[in-house]
Amino acid sequence: MEKLLIIKTIYKIHASVYLLAFFSILTASFIEFIIIMSLIMIHELGHYTSAKLLKEEVKNIMIYPFGGITKINMEINESFKKEFIILIMGPIFQIIGCLLLIGIFPPKKEMIIIYHNGILLFNLLPIYPLDGGKLLKLGLDYLCPYKKSFKRIIMISYSVVIILFITKTTNINIIYTTIFLLFLIRKEQKKWVKQLYL
Repeated sequence: MEKLLIIKTIYKIHASVYLLAFFSILTASFIEFIIIMSLIMIHELGHYTSAKLLKEEVKNIMIYPFGGITKINMEINESFKKEFIILIMGPIFQIIGCLLLIGIFPPKKEMIIIYHNGILLFNLLPIYPLDGGKLLKLGLDYLCPYKKSFKRIIMISYSVVIILFITKTTNINIIYTTIFLLFLIRKEQKKWVKQLYL
């Protein structure tokens, strides 16, 4: 019971995930739903665990239909090494999780690999707050002042999302995801601007 309470405290599930679960039952694709959600949760657990080990304050892990966000209270201009370790542990955990899922569902091996690769590649897009956007921002922090690097990563993030939306307007999942990403970018922009000018 105590372990279940810890898991419930760590993971916060967005309402749209429950809706997706309902539709997956109706369309007989619940196993696929479980595999995708497991990969996402394991990926975010990598960020969570590494942040905890590095003595960072972690609020929780928010799970969405297309991915998750581990909410960490990190200082502005945190050390490159610490941020890099926290970022890279998500993909590392996901690779391990992929192998475990293949062991649990051997007949679904091909599907697990496809979903794993899809989540991994999507997460590496240069869109903040995805891992790819955060990694790019780390690189930009080395090349220019912090405020300038943040403005650049926000501009790049908006540009990539708009390109995705324009090129994939016939795909309802991409449309939903890009709209949601725009909301997240704006939210991050407001949060960081507030911190920068306090």
